[in-house]
Amino acid sequence: MTTEISEEEKTLGAEEELEALRAENEALRARVAELEAELDAARLDFAVENELRGFGAKSSKAVRALLDMGAVELADGEAKGLKEQLEKLREEHGYLFAGKTPAVAAPTGKSRGGGFGFKFTGVR
Repeated sequence: MTTEISEEEKTLGAEEELEALRAENEALRARVAELEAELDAARLDFAVENELRGFGAKSSKAVRALLDMGAVELADGEAKGLKEQLEKLREEHGYLFAGKTPAVAAPTGKSRGGGFGFKFTGVR
């Protein structure tokens, strides 16, 4: 009889240990999935930053605010769907990119009216 009890205790102990291992396994699988999602997000962020740098964005934060990141996905290490958006933004908001500045009229040196009519000749 004691042999049967000890066998049953061993079986019960093994089942409890198996359940604990299964629970730990599930927790680890969930953590791995969480870390993989974080890694994918970091890879996408890196690809977007590289593309922004390549387009000469003066402020990546300002340009990102205008992007539809839902339409951008990571494929083969590249941010697919981003290039088209950046080209459109460069056309519409060229001031956000290096080499694209709005045309400003050159100063002529003439007063545009108003003022007090003083002519500055320099510092003595």
